[in-house]
Amino acid sequence: MRTYQKGARWERELLRYLNHKGFSVVRVSASGNQLYPLDVLALKPGLTLAIECKSSQKQLFKKEQVKKLIEWAERAGAIPILAWKQGRRWLFLPAKSWSAGSREWMELKDLLIALMI
Repeated sequence: MRTYQKGARWERELLRYLNHKGFSVVRVSASGNQLYPLDVLALKPGLTLAIECKSSQKQLFKKEQVKKLIEWAERAGAIPILAWKQGRRWLFLPAKSWSAGSREWMELKDLLIALMI
C-alpha cells in the first residue's frame, strides 16, 4: 500500500473516531500543501479543530509543517491540533505545545479538558 493510501486510510479512521465523539468532520483532500496544511477539520458548536495527523511508529511532524498549521488555524479561528495514531489509539497535542517543546500526548477527552471545553 502506498504512503498516500495509508495516510488517507488513517485520516478516514480519525474522521470516524471524531464523528463517534460528537464532532462534525471533514477530510481535507488537498492536505499537505501551502493552502491547506491540515488533514481534518472537526467542528462542534463553539469549537473548531484544525488537525494534522500521522500514523507512524514515531511521530514525525516537521517544524515547518506545524508552523503552517498554526498560521492557517489562527487565520481561520481554529485550534491547531496534532493527532498521532499510536498502536490502537489516537493521541492528541495542541500544535502550539509541540512548537514549545512539549511532547505530552493525550487522549481526546483529556485534550478537551486541557482546552477547557
